[in-house]
Amino acid sequence: MRQNPTQDWSWLGWVLVTAGILTYYSSVSSPFVFSDVQEVKDLEGLSGDASQYWRQIKVSNRPVLMLSFVLNFVIGGNDPRGYHLFNLAIHLLAAITLFGVIRQTIPRIPLSQDTQRSATTFAFCVSLLWLVHPLQTESVTYIYQRSESMAGLSILLSIYCLIRSVRGRRWLWYALALFASIMGMATKEVALVIPVLLIAYDYVFLSRDRRTPFRLYGAISAVGVVVFGALTLHLLFDDQSSVGFGARTASALNYGMTQPAVILHYLRLALWPSPLCLDYAWPLTTSLSATLPFFAVILGLLGLTAYFMKRRSWLGFIGTWFFVILAPSSSFVPIMAPAAEHRMYLPLAAVIVVAGAAVQTALRHLGRREKLGAKLLIVSGMAILLATMTVRRNADYRSLETIWGTVVAVAPHNSRGHFNLANSLVRRGKREEAVAHFEQAAELQPNDAEALIRCAGLLFGLSRFEEAASYFRAAVKVWPESVRAHCGLGSSLVQVSDIDGAMEQFAIARKLNPDSPVALEGVARCLALHPDPARVNGAESLRLAARAAELTGSRNIRILETLALGYSLTGQAESAFDTVETILALSPKDRPRYLNLLDAYRKQRPSVLEPSAR
Repeated sequence: MRQNPTQDWSWLGWVLVTAGILTYYSSVSSPFVFSDVQEVKDLEGLSGDASQYWRQIKVSNRPVLMLSFVLNFVIGGNDPRGYHLFNLAIHLLAAITLFGVIRQTIPRIPLSQDTQRSATTFAFCVSLLWLVHPLQTESVTYIYQRSESMAGLSILLSIYCLIRSVRGRRWLWYALALFASIMGMATKEVALVIPVLLIAYDYVFLSRDRRTPFRLYGAISAVGVVVFGALTLHLLFDDQSSVGFGARTASALNYGMTQPAVILHYLRLALWPSPLCLDYAWPLTTSLSATLPFFAVILGLLGLTAYFMKRRSWLGFIGTWFFVILAPSSSFVPIMAPAAEHRMYLPLAAVIVVAGAAVQTALRHLGRREKLGAKLLIVSGMAILLATMTVRRNADYRSLETIWGTVVAVAPHNSRGHFNLANSLVRRGKREEAVAHFEQAAELQPNDAEALIRCAGLLFGLSRFEEAASYFRAAVKVWPESVRAHCGLGSSLVQVSDIDGAMEQFAIARKLNPDSPVALEGVARCLALHPDPARVNGAESLRLAARAAELTGSRNIRILETLALGYSLTGQAESAFDTVETILALSPKDRPRYLNLLDAYRKQRPSVLEPSAR
């Protein structure tokens, strides 16, 4: 198929945009997940003052990414649709830029006349398949991972500007390349590889025709050093960080031994993207023998890359593109998540280019008529298949329950997956199902105090007090400084009539936090309900309950119940009556439960309210 180099091919860009919108349209209303929730909560906590937003941007180690979240929040608040539309727009721009880069690159490769004439078709097919590939959903539908797509767009723009600089207005395109590099580096650390990619591209495709622009590469490298030093370097040695040598998640050796298998898994997903997983919790490799087969394959691929780079072959640049972009996350620098699909955002393009070239080579032996028809059939079929799989994957993001359900289905060893699935089930009112996943999370990660506390709290709400006490005890052992764990254990012990044990737990909680309303109410209730009449202390119970009510603004029903009990025990029936009226105003549906109590207080007869399981 002959192609006129002067022909306007911009309509293909609109085809890409249309394909992207049709593929991702159903994901626009998907809720916030995982890190998205915290980002929006942090912004909601600000007063709306521009100076606070600016402060939030300045303290971030990814200021451009944070700026995008601030703009989304200022425009649309916590409505996820605006965030999803922004992500989709970035992805569409990246696909169009990739199309431009490939189309401008093919004429610089010594290929057959037929291949050169079909450069635009080949570039469009690669960009289309890359655009609709299901492996991209984590970078597009998972809002926080716009960091990957934004950085990816910056990398593509930098290379495109370098290519265009050859055709004129050199310094303008150099300036634009520098600007794109700065924006990418301030978005995500992966963009720090831009100077390496520009030099590799120049070496393979451009330097034979003109002088190498060392000033441009030097400027971009200098910016990279400054950005790395200012935004990233301290994270590598911070023991509170989830990335770097100070992270407690993994040693550099174990992380490095894990990555060969992870990279090969990425390649497998690029060829057949199923099943996909938002959070792999990939187990670390600790045995050298276990990693050797994977390492041998990766070493072979690296050797081929070096060989083709030496020959200035396009295959050398493709291999460099793949490995260099993965290097920040798939080397020996530990990251909390050893595997994540969004890291394949740009490396995926390398796989599709090689696969497309292989298909084109295989079809070269066919006649012209058969070749054109075969190309259209293959690309159309693949695009429809991949887009359909992407739509189905986006359906998993439509609720927290479904997305975390896929996580535990693919990675049943992932305690975080079970924990988040349990939380989503609680929100849907499926408490019994949630208990099972909380228990699984606690079993997989016995030192996860939060999972233990959440599981215990849910069991308490289901009136399974003995089991709740067991999980709270485990949480206390793991996290002895947790006021919540001690108070939860105390409340559970009250329900099984172990008042002395409960008082001990509440006393510990009060030492940790003297103004804990839950601890104050717990001690007050124990003093009121103690089975030994000699240890009942109505006055002290009333004092502690009154303090707890004051701290909660008299809005906590359980605390108000205990306050009414204290008034009753001290003979202040009228005050007890008023307190119950306050409870009814807060929760009118509970009126039947308090009718007898109200009647007793009207007649000014002391009455003891039975403890509730609130």
